[in-house]
Amino acid sequence: FCIICALQELFTHYKYGEDQILNPGMIRITMDWLGRHEDRFQLGDMHDAAEALDAIFQAIHNEHIIYQSKQTDKEGDIDDQCNPRCIIHTLFACDMFDLYKCKFCGSTSDPEFI
Repeated sequence: FCIICALQELFTHYKYGEDQILNPGMIRITMDWLGRHEDRFQLGDMHDAAEALDAIFQAIHNEHIIYQSKQTDKEGDIDDQCNPRCIIHTLFACDMFDLYKCKFCGSTSDPEFI
């Protein structure tokens, strides 16, 4: 089960289909399969849109890491930052850092990336 394939099928039906309502069945089945180890997104269960979007983003990222590890013959760690960046990190990632400023003199520290 591939979330990218399920999304591609949904968007193809959206673009070329004649139906007024899109059938999310393939995405639901794929989400059910992807969440099987965490007991998430099982068919018939209710979840909110933010949880679903997070799970879809994580699945796309994981597929990218697995693909990259096959291309480079290295073991990819799912929790590692992907390089080159996957589409999810390209669109939604941000770099955060701490910057300290003195209240008295206004001097600032060097940025410390989190």
